[in-house]
Parts: sequence; structure tokens; C-alpha cells
Amino acid sequence: LFVLLAGIGIYEFVKLSSIVDSVNYVPGGLSFEKVDVLVSESDLGEFVSHTDETKNILLCGCDIDENGISRSDSMIILSIDHTHQKIKMTSLMRDMYVQIPRHGKNKLNASFTFGGGDLLLKTIYANFGMKIDKYACVDYAVFASVVDDLGCVDIDIEEMELEQFNRNVRGGKKNRIAEAGRHHLNGQQALSYCRIRKVGSDTARTARQRRVLNEILKKCRGLSPLHAQKLLGVVAPFITTNMTRDEMTSLLMEGLQCLQYDTMGLRIPMDGAWRDKKKNGIWYVDVDLNKNARYLHQFIYGDNETAQALADRQNKSDDQKDEYARNKYERNKKKKKQ
Repeated sequence: LFVLLAGIGIYEFVKLSSIVDSVNYVPGGLSFEKVDVLVSESDLGEFVSHTDETKNILLCGCDIDENGISRSDSMIILSIDHTHQKIKMTSLMRDMYVQIPRHGKNKLNASFTFGGGDLLLKTIYANFGMKIDKYACVDYAVFASVVDDLGCVDIDIEEMELEQFNRNVRGGKKNRIAEAGRHHLNGQQALSYCRIRKVGSDTARTARQRRVLNEILKKCRGLSPLHAQKLLGVVAPFITTNMTRDEMTSLLMEGLQCLQYDTMGLRIPMDGAWRDKKKNGIWYVDVDLNKNARYLHQFIYGDNETAQALADRQNKSDDQKDEYARNKYERNKKKKKQ
């Protein structure tokens, strides 16, 4: 959703100003001074060359449960790389077992529940040496409205995903899908697709989220100024950020420069640098911090060849996992028939 905000140009600054005013701003004051970094920042410097031409913002998709507790259901580092003219999206698996400053070890998304966006940024810095000082959280409640306004998104849904998709989707029978294939998903359907968890593990889930974001960005490239203005007006009240009003305005205007940038995606942890961990009956992703910190920095700050090589490596691994999941699904389907 924030890729949408960063990529749409508004032809009248006055109208943009009124939209920016409707965003929910929280007080600043984020400091990394007392945060202990668990990976060697000097080692990271050997692999990458940091540049001011890359702007990083942490995007969070948030759900609020019946008790009023907000959880960061999805976390993506949006990197606008002007040097290489790329928009990079790095998904962070929410179940990563990490050290949360002053809260001990827990899942990454627990840091948001404990201390909001500021603590989540500190946790990312502590475990991966990546200093990101801006975040934007979007309430999932607005997601369906945005997709509907754009006129649906085109997504391929596999047979093994159908059961979970139809179980999660809201809106009754009209939003259920009977067969696999390419479908024009409305807002509730797109949201259900992003929330599929038990097919291909949580790694596949992050890939689905990036896939939908890419489709949204494609739709945004063809919007008229009037349509863009209307859509921004819908989304803005559902955004909470630690950026100032001026920073938000500047970012939206900067989005004009990167509207046609190509997109690249990655997921952290990378395969081969994590393992399953079970503690007190709870499943975690136990990560190799040093390896994943290097991968993260290489992808965001490296040249196109380095970043693409990492993305291709991850895509190949994900394809193998998907194929394994398909074969498992077919075997179980045969057993049920017997």
C-alpha cells in the first residue's frame, strides 16, 4: 500500500497537502544510541557501499484484534534505489526468533506489540545492523477498498491454495473460487490470498504479499491524476507513521521520480540461513544473524547484478518448495480418494 502512495503523482500540491494532513502522525524521537548490535557492522561494511541515494522505509500491515491489540502481520522494507533505479521490497518473516531490546528473545512481530514501530525498528537494527529510522503502518481494513477501487488484481491461484483461500475470504459465497487458474481478485479476495499461511509455509506467504503489491503498483502506473487523488484520500487516514508531515509530502513528491522503476523482491531469512525451532510448544524461525545481515545489506545497497543474483537464488529455492508442496498436495488428494 505504501508503494502505492510513493508511486502516485498528484497534479495539484494544494490537494496533496489536504491528503497528507489526514495521515496519523506519531511523535518522533527514535534513537539507536543504546541499542546493542548483535552483528558486526564493520564486517557488513566489507560487502556493501552505503549511499544516500537509497531511501529505506519499513512498511507494516497491521491487524487489530478483538482486544484492541495491534499486531504487525506483514513487514516489508521498501527501498527506493535512485542509483540503480529500482524499487526493492524485502519481506521479513514475522516468526523470526530475535533479540528484542529490553524484552528478551521472541518473534520479530512481537516487538511491534510491545513497543510499536519504534521498537520494531530498534529490533531490526539490533539483529541485522540495518538502521532504518522511518516506518509507516497501514491498517488492513483499508486494503480491500484500495484493490476494489483499482478494479481488481490479476493473480494465479493454485489448486492447493483454494481450500485456505475460500476458508479465509469474507463476503460469502460470491467471493469463493471454484477452480484454480488466473483470477481477477477483488479486495476481499486479494486480502484472503495474502493471508494464506498453511500452503508452502510462511515463506510462500511473504511471496504472495509481494506479488499482490507488484500488481497494485502496475495498476497505479495507469491512474489519472483525479483517480490518484481520490485513492490517496481513502488510504491516508489509515496510515500511521513517525515521519513528519513535511517528510511525508517530500516522499510523495519523490515518488514521481521512481514511478517507472523496476521492482525486485527478497525474503529474509534466506534459505540455508535459518532452521525450525520449537520452544514451549511454539514454532519459531531460528536465523543465522550474520549471514542474513550480509544478504540484507547486499540486496539493498549492492549493484543490480548482486541484488538480482540474490533474488534469483531465493526464487529458485521458493520454486522448489512450491513444487514439493504441490507433490504433497497431490499425494494427499490420492489418499483421500482411496
